[in-house]
Amino acid sequence: MSYRPGGTGRGARAVRAGNLPLRGRNERYEMTDMSNYATAEITDTMAAFGDWLIEEVFGGKLPKGVDEASFRKGVALGGSTRGYFQKSEAWKNDPRNYLANVEANREKKATEKAERARAALVKAQERADAAVKAAEEAAAKAKAKAEAIAAEAAEADADAEPNAEAA
Repeated sequence: MSYRPGGTGRGARAVRAGNLPLRGRNERYEMTDMSNYATAEITDTMAAFGDWLIEEVFGGKLPKGVDEASFRKGVALGGSTRGYFQKSEAWKNDPRNYLANVEANREKKATEKAERARAALVKAQERADAAVKAAEEAAAKAKAKAEAIAAEAAEADADAEPNAEAA
């Protein structure tokens, strides 16, 4: 039965005739006592949903140890009360509710990203320090080699001068 104006069901005609109150979309979820669902008969829709689940999910037969009556009651309860649950304060405050906790999730992701960036910065600094140390060691070796070559050249020049004077 549709409660929307412009709908085609009997409910829409009743609403247009003024016989039923037009309810807002979220108003139907304002129920506070859920205990009536515990003893309510399973609706045809929920029975069909249970049949469909058994056929499509379990291949036509429930697994060993799964009581069919309990399974069907669980399907009916879940299917009939999900909307109420999703509108409940319990779900709004549940950390598993991503949409209700978008800001907290964004903050958590930003914190994790900052921690990864800090770790990368530490590694980059360590690599830079190692590169500077290697460069300093290479420069010291090059300087020592250049000094050794200069000393050899000076010694060769000193040996060459007496020979040049004798000739």
